[in-house]
Amino acid sequence: MKRRDFVLSSALLGLPTIVWADEEPAESQGHDLIVVGGGAGGLTAAYCAAKNGGSVLLIEKSSRLGGDTLLSGGYFNAVLTEEESKFFPGIERDSVDLFANQINSAADGYNNPLLGYELAKRSRSSFEWLKSLGINFLPKPFLIYGGSYPRSFLPESGDGKIYIQILAEACMREKVKFLYKTKVISLIKSRYQNKVIGVLVQSGNRFRSFFSSKGVIVAAGGFGANKDKINTLLPNNPETGTDSNPNALGDLHNAIAEVGGKLINMDFVEYVPGASHQDSYSVRLDYNPEKVVLVNEKGERFVEETKPRNEIAAKYFSGKFKKCFTITDNETVQQIEPGRRKNIYRGLYNNTVWRAGSISQLADKLNIPASALMKTIEENKYEKKILSPPYWAANVVFRVHLTLGGACIDNRARVLSEKNQPIQGIWATGQIVGNIHGKNRLGGNGINSAVIFGRLAAFDAMMQKS
Repeated sequence: MKRRDFVLSSALLGLPTIVWADEEPAESQGHDLIVVGGGAGGLTAAYCAAKNGGSVLLIEKSSRLGGDTLLSGGYFNAVLTEEESKFFPGIERDSVDLFANQINSAADGYNNPLLGYELAKRSRSSFEWLKSLGINFLPKPFLIYGGSYPRSFLPESGDGKIYIQILAEACMREKVKFLYKTKVISLIKSRYQNKVIGVLVQSGNRFRSFFSSKGVIVAAGGFGANKDKINTLLPNNPETGTDSNPNALGDLHNAIAEVGGKLINMDFVEYVPGASHQDSYSVRLDYNPEKVVLVNEKGERFVEETKPRNEIAAKYFSGKFKKCFTITDNETVQQIEPGRRKNIYRGLYNNTVWRAGSISQLADKLNIPASALMKTIEENKYEKKILSPPYWAANVVFRVHLTLGGACIDNRARVLSEKNQPIQGIWATGQIVGNIHGKNRLGGNGINSAVIFGRLAAFDAMMQKS
């Protein structure tokens, strides 16, 4: 198994100093468990622990819950049932093994294959669990950009906000305590037990410590919004914007490393096409990769649009194009979820999206050779179903979508040491984990992995003796 392990210096990461407790304070009995981060993973872990009788404190750096989940498209990959498979009679029948093989193949040897299998195996049960909490999904799944199979389910709401709403309500029912605008700067370790027992936090100019009898679940996200950190770890990183949450700065990677946790794949970043990074909203036409064509400024198609995200981005960056566009037809645009379609129309009036009655007219608006674009579309229009005018194009600029590096965990979501041994009292879930997806995360595997390993972390934590 390939891997990229990092022993990162304090100067590079700005690591905090580890906080040791000579004895476990009496206040530790105030909480059974501390959860850091209020995205899908953190809320799932907090709710499951509280549902199992735990007293839970959830600490969130921002003024509101959500993290990257709040900004996400909301897709959730789950192995299809026999009935759902009937939507796609011409393709291989879905299974746990098929899904796991696709996860591990995309990882290219840089993940723990057992975690890929764990994700696939538990995808369906976690999907049904979310439905039992009140999240309604569209019945027919999708093949989405960066996916490998049409198993991506979309909530009826059309984005990731519903996960936060439903999971937060569930947490409140179970009396989870929330602490906002509070940054965790260090993990606290018991000197005698060699166990993580709490956190040191900063709120404004005030520093405080919180303790828990069972430990800490870290669900604090990646560092997609930390430009300096990305440029340090990836010195050849192309200059791009990001669609990550502004608070995705990688604060807790440092803290995990300080208590002995192993970090892996810290130089893997995933890019997705969007609008210019000067825009505050994302404009995309590629939600259904089977019905779009990516072309350069010469009107030439340069990649198969259903390829993994890292392959598409590599083709884009290596081509050194002056311009890049997504081309599709009106039927495809009208099938896009209303909130996203609103951004497309915003782009239409801001000249980052174009619409025309013919391909030649579209080429004129894009200032690319009409003959070349017409040839490209003619060669691909039936495969890509680009058949119904008017035709649409969107300017493509690749943005940092997520970071793939982070803590190594086992199949109980326990954080592992450099010697691959579980560190007592600390678990991790979500984008802060580095050994699930390896080199490439399949589209639709963000929220599901956060939920799945959040549930596992909560279950394991609550099994620990106080």
